[in-house]
Amino acid sequence: MFALELLRKCTHHIFTDVHSSFGRVSVQLFTSVINQSRTISTVLYRLLFSYFFVILIFVRFFLTVPDGKPQVTSAHNSSSTSIYLNWKPPPKSSIHGEFLGYRLAYKPRDDTSPESVQEIFLRDPSIESHAIQGLQTFTQYMISLQVFNPEGLGPSSTVIVMTDEGGKYIFFFFLSKVVPPGFQIY
Repeated sequence: MFALELLRKCTHHIFTDVHSSFGRVSVQLFTSVINQSRTISTVLYRLLFSYFFVILIFVRFFLTVPDGKPQVTSAHNSSSTSIYLNWKPPPKSSIHGEFLGYRLAYKPRDDTSPESVQEIFLRDPSIESHAIQGLQTFTQYMISLQVFNPEGLGPSSTVIVMTDEGGKYIFFFFLSKVVPPGFQIY
């Protein structure tokens, strides 16, 4: 009760310094709001609840993991040991916070061990393509692409791509003048 009276006196002095009818009307409106609330704790409770509600909405919509996933537009082998991937980012509204980049995870399709998964973090949101190199020849790879923000990873887009046939070839050129007579090649 003491805090309520102190608040009334302080607001009365603040608003009555304005020598206009608007100042008197403001004092009456503010005093009536306090009288309807009965206690200062009720006023404070209402204020805190409204701020809590705003913070809750902010946390729910702005500080959560992304719910959008990138759209892979092309994925193909660029050699016997590399795969090229191209994508479009998800809508900005699905990132829910600061867009930090992409996580690219890949593994041979037939390999079920968790240790076989390789990760690349691309920490530039403007990147829309990447070449994965140093892969095994003529192998199917499962490749997952996700966006991430400070809260974590979003859903993944997954494609399966196979590296090209090939490898290291050794070519032997035989010239008829270099091969000794009677030497046969099998």
